[in-house]
Amino acid sequence: MRVVMPQTLPKSTASGIAAVSGYEPWSKRTLDSIKDSLADDIPIFIRLHSAADYPCETVEDTKRLDMESHAVLIVGYDDESEEFLAIDPWNEGWRGEFGGVIQLPYSILHKVCVNCSADKCTRMSEMYTDVTITSNDKQNLVNLNIGFYTPRGYIMDKEDTQFTSFEVTLKSERNSFEVTRKVLGTWEIGEYAKLCFPIPINKSGIDTLSFDVKATIEGLRPYKYTDTFNYFFIEDVEYLAVESSISKSASSRNII
Repeated sequence: MRVVMPQTLPKSTASGIAAVSGYEPWSKRTLDSIKDSLADDIPIFIRLHSAADYPCETVEDTKRLDMESHAVLIVGYDDESEEFLAIDPWNEGWRGEFGGVIQLPYSILHKVCVNCSADKCTRMSEMYTDVTITSNDKQNLVNLNIGFYTPRGYIMDKEDTQFTSFEVTLKSERNSFEVTRKVLGTWEIGEYAKLCFPIPINKSGIDTLSFDVKATIEGLRPYKYTDTFNYFFIEDVEYLAVESSISKSASSRNII
């Protein structure tokens, strides 16, 4: 089976990412974890021991390169050829020999990665979001869970990386309403903030909702930092038919 990143643009934009770094000390589980994330459309950032493939002009620069290494982005995999597909930015203009998409066999991944004993890699992910529709006896409710993408395997700095605020503005493209919610707290990797938006529509039907998110993220590696970034995404939803409590009361009086 061959899986590659989608060729069409997703219905989302972001001014930053909520990267999550992980590791697996077992080779087979590393391969499965990476393929799981690729199937979720999450690319994988890794560093390669690359001095042999990208020689520098001086011995000192070559040694430095092998310590700091060279970054590539894994964007797909092919189980038939047992290879990962990676984007290598080191083109001829940067004194490299490759550029474009390269193949990394499953069998050598654990040898060429920096920190190969831990199989360390970083998921270059946007925020995780999950939108559901529920209702009470008065109105529809849009429920949003939001936080870090949580990969399979061990996670680095899990308790030292948090979202600390979310401000979300929801707009309807087909109905003229706008709702904003803001929450403060601490949500580590694996935890999700839960926001609820009341929708002033009591009829069933399809709608397209846009979510404009402003988020604050804090962490300790490689130094203590606080970042803010925006995330915008679109979600198609289907409302549930709702009878208001007033209508129910009127119907009861008519029956009596």
